[in-house]
Amino acid sequence: RGPGRVWLQSMPISNLAAKIRQYIPSKG
Repeated sequence: RGPGRVWLQSMPISNLAAKIRQYIPSKG
């Protein structure tokens, strides 16, 4: 439990996925 968990729950899944894509660019 911590601020990280609250941040994850408050953020929509679609928004989170888009952010992850920035860090992990899909290659073919």
